Amino acid sequence: MRPVGRRKPIWYRRISVPYACYALSVLTLLNLLNYADRNVFVALVEPIKGEFSLSDKGMGLLNFAFMLSFSLSAYPIARLSDRGLRKNIVALGGILWSLATFLTGSVHTFFQLFLCRAVLGVGEAAYACTLSPMLSDYFPLRLRATVISIAASALGLGTALGFLVGGVIYHHIGWRYAFYAFGLPGIVLAILAYYLKEPVRGLPERTELGLHHPREDFAVPRPENLLAPAREILAIPTIRWVCLTGILLTFSLGGFFFWLPSFLERYHGFSTTDVATKLSMIAGCGLLGGMVCGGFLADALQRRGGVRTTFGPLSCGG
Repeated sequence: MRPVGRRKPIWYRRISVPYACYALSVLTLLNLLNYADRNVFVALVEPIKGEFSLSDKGMGLLNFAFMLSFSLSAYPIARLSDRGLRKNIVALGGILWSLATFLTGSVHTFFQLFLCRAVLGVGEAAYACTLSPMLSDYFPLRLRATVISIAASALGLGTALGFLVGGVIYHHIGWRYAFYAFGLPGIVLAILAYYLKEPVRGLPERTELGLHHPREDFAVPRPENLLAPAREILAIPTIRWVCLTGILLTFSLGGFFFWLPSFLERYHGFSTTDVATKLSMIAGCGLLGGMVCGGFLADALQRRGGVRTTFGPLSCGG
């Protein structure tokens, strides 16, 4: 008969290194499709605009639908993520945006296209606000920035893949099939994410502090209302500056990147396929290099000089 009380409590059971690497692989691949699904639409703005006889205002509204739904749903979903199983939220987000991507290839009206872009935003918001906290609990603190940078490298690879594959498929069989091609794999990876082991919240911090019975120490207090955590976080001056910087960066680069393919096609005579190929190389090399190298550099500098040293190279790059 198995002795009672000998097994370690659930919060103390560690996930093996090979399994953590497997989880990192699944979540990184899903993140790659996240950015590919988002940017294949950008690569194909002109063909879509032509088929639906839309103005630039109409195309801007479609991008607005994505950004608005992403922004409005991120905070409520993050609150759910603080309370529930993060792997379920990751999987649901992946299925939502993958279905929205797949159905984009079947739309016939502006309203249907608008709705697909809005659902895409909700799905990607669910993934974006859950990915980093979940990954952080799979690995020790000393590897955190490196692990996050590996997952974030999907920004460059996914953007490049969305442009390159989208342009090639459009050239051979039409823009609709590009959305079919990106939608299906995301559903498969989302199912794999659903069956991942949920990491214990705060385990790397508990290990670092040497806590042996830390559940109460890391319990998430229930706020008086939904906005209480946001007020607490925004009370930190550094966070306010980071948020303001992010807003300004997104405002400037978002519009530039969305309309860049159209600008090159209209005023410089490039074809959709040429633009997609060239931008895929630029995005892939620049974003991938910055994400991966930045993570390794951040881990190294954090051990030497803390957050101020870590942000030094970032300031130079800006």
